[in-house]
Amino acid sequence: MNGRTSYPREQYRQLLREWSHTNRRVLASILTGGVVLLLAETAVLMTLVPAGPRPYLLGFVHATIACGLLWFLHVCFLAQRRDAIHQLRGAWGEDNTTDVLRSARRRRRVWAWVDGVAVDGGDIDHVVATRHGGLVVMDSKWRSEIDDPAPLVRSAQRSAQRTRGLVHSVTERGRGRRRESGSDVPLLPVVVVWGPAQHVVLGHPVVDGVLFLPGRDLGRWIAGLDGTPMERRFARELIERIQRFDEQRRAGLRAKAASSS
Repeated sequence: MNGRTSYPREQYRQLLREWSHTNRRVLASILTGGVVLLLAETAVLMTLVPAGPRPYLLGFVHATIACGLLWFLHVCFLAQRRDAIHQLRGAWGEDNTTDVLRSARRRRRVWAWVDGVAVDGGDIDHVVATRHGGLVVMDSKWRSEIDDPAPLVRSAQRSAQRTRGLVHSVTERGRGRRRESGSDVPLLPVVVVWGPAQHVVLGHPVVDGVLFLPGRDLGRWIAGLDGTPMERRFARELIERIQRFDEQRRAGLRAKAASSS
């Protein structure tokens, strides 16, 4: 039900591909210089270092040069594409939340969830079926500070509205037939704050119906949920339907993009 690449990470990789293509000649020159440096230091070490420690020293030097080169290229990318750091920070936040959800599922506090449900202009970060708290729609944010919570509140409210509509769509069996009870499941929008800003989110404030949680408290908060229980089979089936709906939508968008190109 998971393992999907998050929307920010997809955008980050797309920016990296575009940057690499635009600067391919410069990158080729840098990589060629790196290979020459590796060959030169190998020749020096083969000549000066005794046979015993030579393999270990060669491995260490090769790894150091390779890692340093990759780090330098990554820094150059982030320096030239300032928007990439925002996508990278978003990916960090979503990955951290997913790690907490995996732990909660092992402890049977969460039945299932789906990451990155596609919507127009972005995605819903996480739709989570909890054991004792209904559906929780999570927006994961990595922030250094929060000057104005209003944009985060509006984003979380939109995600909750879209999730409610999605639940209604996937639980309807068809015209003239009885609908399943998905529309009756409690739904809570939550903003999970990671990064330095989580240390100023105190007391789990609720702003216009949206709960703000510091990432460090997410696991404990899930463990403390004591609302209406969700039946395990229904929860998993609901998340599976949402994921299938999302995959079909993504396939349709890819087909549309391919036909127009």
